[in-house]
Amino acid sequence: MHREENGKHLKAKEEMRRGKNVHRLSRGYSESYQQVINRLGINYVKHVNK
Repeated sequence: MHREENGKHLKAKEEMRRGKNVHRLSRGYSESYQQVINRLGINYVKHVNK
C-alpha cells in the first residue's frame, strides 16, 4: 500500500519534469522558428528588391 503511494508520487514528479522539458523545448523551437522566418523574410525582400 505504502509503496504504491510512493510510486504515484514519483510518477507525478516525472510528469512534472517532462512537462517542464516540453515547455523549454517548445519555447526554444518557437524562438528558432522565429529566426528562420525572419531570415527567410529578409532574403525574400532582398530577392524582390533586385
